[in-house]
Amino acid sequence: MEDNFPGSGGTPMFGGGGRVMARDSFGNDRLDTSAANRAWGMSIGAGFGPLSIRAAHQNRHVARVRLYDAAGNNMEAMNSLVAANLNLGWATVYAAYSVNRGWGSTPLFNPENPYGAGASTIPSTNSRDVLVGMAVPLSHSTTFLASVMHKNDRGLMHRDANMLAIGASYVVSRHTDFYASWSHMRNTSGPGYSLGISSGTGATNSALNIGMRHSF
Repeated sequence: MEDNFPGSGGTPMFGGGGRVMARDSFGNDRLDTSAANRAWGMSIGAGFGPLSIRAAHQNRHVARVRLYDAAGNNMEAMNSLVAANLNLGWATVYAAYSVNRGWGSTPLFNPENPYGAGASTIPSTNSRDVLVGMAVPLSHSTTFLASVMHKNDRGLMHRDANMLAIGASYVVSRHTDFYASWSHMRNTSGPGYSLGISSGTGATNSALNIGMRHSF
C-alpha cells in the first residue's frame, strides 16, 4: 500500500490541483462462462498533494458446483476497500478499512500451501479489516516498514485476528531490491488465519521472510 496509487493507471477525470483516477474490470470463468461465474470490480482514486485516497469494490459470482469444492459451498465474494496514504516527508503513513462478505471473501489458508489446507475451518462470511502502518526512509536505499492489522469477524464463530509486522527494504537499483520482514499473527478464537505459506495452525504463528525482488 505504499504509494501504489493513484498513478497506477486508469483514466484521469480532471486536472488542476488534484488528480482522480478511475478503473474497472470484468471477467468470467474459463470453465463456465455463464452469469453465475463472472466477476467485476471498480476503483476510484484521488491525489491531492501528499495525500492519496482510493476506494475499490469487487463482486465475484461463482456457481455452487465446482471441481475444487467437493463440499458444495460456493466461493462468492464481495469486498470493499477504502485506503489512504499521507506523505509527511520524513515518513509515509497509511491506513485502510475493508468490508468483506461471502464464502470466498476471507480465505482461511493459502491454497498454495498443502500443509495449511487441513487447517481450514468455517470461514468468515462477514468481516471488517482495519490496517495502519508507516514507511520511514532511513537513507536513499533503505526503508523501514511497520504495520498492524485487526480482523473483526462478525459471524457466529467470532474468529477475530490481530497481526503485527515489521521489516525493511534495501534498494540496489531501479529494478532490484532486498527485503526482510518479521510478522506475528494471533487468532483470538482458536486456529484460523495463518501468515503467507506458513504451516502453523495454532492460535498464534510467526513468520520471517528474507528475499530479493527483481522486475523486468
